[in-house]
Amino acid sequence: LKFSLTGILNGLSSGLITPFLIPIFIVLYDVSRSYMSIYTTIASLLATFSMLLAPKIDKAIGFLKSIYITRGLTIPLILIFPFVRILPVSLAIYIIFPALRVIAIPIQQSAMLSMVPPEERGRISGLNQGSRLGFSSIGTFVASPFMDVSLIYFPFITYSVIMALNIYLYKRFFGGKNAVEAQVE
Repeated sequence: LKFSLTGILNGLSSGLITPFLIPIFIVLYDVSRSYMSIYTTIASLLATFSMLLAPKIDKAIGFLKSIYITRGLTIPLILIFPFVRILPVSLAIYIIFPALRVIAIPIQQSAMLSMVPPEERGRISGLNQGSRLGFSSIGTFVASPFMDVSLIYFPFITYSVIMALNIYLYKRFFGGKNAVEAQVE
């Protein structure tokens, strides 16, 4: 349940902005689709290879600090994204953002699976991913009306608030004495 709640917030925050990033560059910055495909490839490759660092990061700083840092860094980046309107800065945020989001996935999955009995791992993984993906769709639906130049800041601010709440819930659910209780549940 605790991982599903954090998954809901994670999915909701992602759905608010991720589907709209490429169109924002095409519409606001007049970046051609062919150039956006290059930037998207760079961002995807960086995200892919960043996941390979996850075990080292997890071992060096642990589950919670990994979540706090990687997901926490997305908050100021996404908060400033709609306000900066400087193409190189916005592109840098766009390229770094996916890596920061996905690097926490193997760390979170490993922690989650270590806290549940083997016979429950498939069910728990399904519930976690299902809640994340379902609420990502809801986030996209909710944010769609705000993808107008005059309202574009709203989903980005909302992302930042939801992600801050998500990080707080990780601390509340899995920090300190709660870490031991979570392993028992």
